[in-house]
Amino acid sequence: MELEEVYRRFHEIKGIVFSKKRGVSPRFGDHKSRFKGSGYEFADIEQWRPGEPLTGVSWKLSLRNYPDKIFRIRRMEPKEMPVDLVIDLSPSMRFQILEGANKGRLLFELIGLLGFTGISRQDPVGAVGFSDGIEFFLRPKANRGHIFHIAKRSFETMRLAANLSPGQEKLSGPSDFNLPLRLIYKKFKCRHVVFIISDFVDAITDPTLIDYAHLK
Repeated sequence: MELEEVYRRFHEIKGIVFSKKRGVSPRFGDHKSRFKGSGYEFADIEQWRPGEPLTGVSWKLSLRNYPDKIFRIRRMEPKEMPVDLVIDLSPSMRFQILEGANKGRLLFELIGLLGFTGISRQDPVGAVGFSDGIEFFLRPKANRGHIFHIAKRSFETMRLAANLSPGQEKLSGPSDFNLPLRLIYKKFKCRHVVFIISDFVDAITDPTLIDYAHLK
């Protein structure tokens, strides 16, 4: 498998994802925010209180009870939801499954599908590559070229490890899922969607390698 093959497949996935994409404003994502404001989606109706801004006041709803009661509509402000791809680049991910197919191919398929789907929804996408240590960290960005960059960094990391001679190859420990999860938790304070792309072989053998508290 070569990088050009990965890019070619990415272009196919991008065409499929964006050909079925409905129109979305470049200023808003598709996700509900915890914050109420002047968005478009209805949240609730509440009584206006003196001293509060008149923003959102519905005079049509207030007409029957005016001036005793004035009502305003609160709406949900759509916000972006950053996506982080946690990518397992350990040697087990290069394992051959079938003739012409291996875990590495499936890994890049998922990077492309999840990445371009996030971008199509105006959500920035980032990535953390890891094995028994952090291989790379890429902050979320909301552009299509960033997905290709994530694929390139992942491919180069796997290719470098595969091409090492027996004397150069380091002894790789189990994939420590806690490392990328702690990194994301430390770097970002807002909510993120996290996708872990892995065969989870090491986590099955040793459950302490993944602390699910980081995913709450």
